[in-house]
Amino acid sequence: MTTRQTRIFVVIAGVIALTRLAAVAQSFFDWDEVLFMRGVLNYNVGLSPHPPGYPLFVLAAKGVHFLVASEFRSLQTVVTASAMLVFPALAFLALELGLPFAVAISGAALFAFLPNVWVYGGTAFSDLPGAVATIAASALLRGQRDPRALVTGAALLGIAGGIRPAGLLIGAVPALLGATAQFRARRFATVATAVAAGGLIVAAGYVGAALASKSVADYLDAVRVQSQWVRDVDSFHSPTRPPLYEAVWTFLARPFGQWQQMTTLLGLALLSLTVAAAQRRTPPWLTLATFLPMAMFSWLLLDVTTPGRYAIAYLPMHALLAADGLAALTLRRARLFAGASALLIAAFAVWTWPAVRLQATSDSPPVAAMQWMRGHLPPSSVVYVQDALRAHVFWELQEYDVRIFNSPAEVPLLEEKSWIMDGDPATSGVTFRWPHGQLWRVLRQRNFIVSVRESEQIRYRDGWFGREGTGADTFRWMGQSGEIVFPASVKRGRLTIAFHVPAAILRATPTIGVSFNGVVLDRIQPTDEETTRSWVVFSRGAGDNELRLTTTATFSPSREQPGNPDQRQLGLLMRAVSWHAEQ
Repeated sequence: MTTRQTRIFVVIAGVIALTRLAAVAQSFFDWDEVLFMRGVLNYNVGLSPHPPGYPLFVLAAKGVHFLVASEFRSLQTVVTASAMLVFPALAFLALELGLPFAVAISGAALFAFLPNVWVYGGTAFSDLPGAVATIAASALLRGQRDPRALVTGAALLGIAGGIRPAGLLIGAVPALLGATAQFRARRFATVATAVAAGGLIVAAGYVGAALASKSVADYLDAVRVQSQWVRDVDSFHSPTRPPLYEAVWTFLARPFGQWQQMTTLLGLALLSLTVAAAQRRTPPWLTLATFLPMAMFSWLLLDVTTPGRYAIAYLPMHALLAADGLAALTLRRARLFAGASALLIAAFAVWTWPAVRLQATSDSPPVAAMQWMRGHLPPSSVVYVQDALRAHVFWELQEYDVRIFNSPAEVPLLEEKSWIMDGDPATSGVTFRWPHGQLWRVLRQRNFIVSVRESEQIRYRDGWFGREGTGADTFRWMGQSGEIVFPASVKRGRLTIAFHVPAAILRATPTIGVSFNGVVLDRIQPTDEETTRSWVVFSRGAGDNELRLTTTATFSPSREQPGNPDQRQLGLLMRAVSWHAEQ
């Protein structure tokens, strides 16, 4: 670069770096972020984080953690620092690929302001650090004039592979070009040193991940299970995945929901390749060859519900080719090209601004819900939590009695007060939500609504004595008959009771009558002292539902145990009652 170009580069790099601070999220949002946080606290692949372990990303965050108390902030610091380097890394790679200075600067700036790049630059995901390390490594690998650049680039590519192994696909073409240049110069030792440097760093990262886990065998088993999951659930082998012709549209054309600008981007990229073919220009085709393998990998193997994250790795292709196409469209007139580039970048930045400000100025709905619970519910409260929020609550609400469910129908009605936290808006209780605006179109579309509401309770009425016992081992005695009331909200439910009959004291087997809303369900003659029964029952439609139990035999503790002052007539000891909706 000339002195003037260097000044332009430095100013733009500084301005873009400052804009990254605007996207720093106020709190974590997604399940994967929690897994990374757990990995910073206690690294054990298979539990946290998910395989293959992203060892060098977590290691960097652990280093920051010595200075920053929060695991989330430690990860976020690494990600934001990487986001600040997006522009210079991609600009250097574009120059090494042979693109003109103006195109390189414009394309790198455009990439920096793509919605997913800007938004994820303020989170705790590994995608952006992995992408930046890979881009920077590729720029050095492409350097054909200095053999030291090849060795340094190979080492940096090893670091990138230790963050996200798929990034090695991007470095393949630049590595091949750089190695070819060194072979032609007969610097065979340089190539061997580069291969050794990159390979040793990658190997050290994942061997370290295995050794830092519970055991090497556990690590390998976790990687095998994760690989099978990717094949069976995420990849094109999955029967539930959209067809490949739909998935290619998702990954390459619509990784986020900004269709007007993305259509413009794709049109300009196609123009670039068309003009390059006509003029026999190599740089656009080198750009395509560098990033297309990663795009194909994502299209075939990765989760279609998270294209915005995965596309970060290969969207430099879109941005650089679009900038080159725009240069062709403006006939490479400097001022016209600069103005058109500025307008295109501004279009992305203005659209994305509400998204970055939303995550930067408000807690995510899961975190807001958990903070509300801390402020309103005493520790040890029973909280039923939907499985999609499992990682969040086990990280944040360790002092609560958390019970996981998949469907609301699984949540039983309990005698004690309990709470429900899930992803449905609550008619009672509190609901926390982010609007389905720009941020909804960038992030994985879940956890945008989280509610906390009090569960309805079972009430013991006539014929029951007070609760006895401690902790989880509590029970109630019934006399000759007793009534339990359930709310009317459940239309079709499964009723389960577990009770004890003191047959040895009664000296005869009693008959236990069970009726629900006046309909006889059963007449039980227990063969064991401990009995459990279950029925499907229907609500009467309006008002409370009544379960009535009767027994044909009772006893008095005062008569059975002389000196015992307990004068009650006892017939049945209720261990547990549950009633939950059944589909």
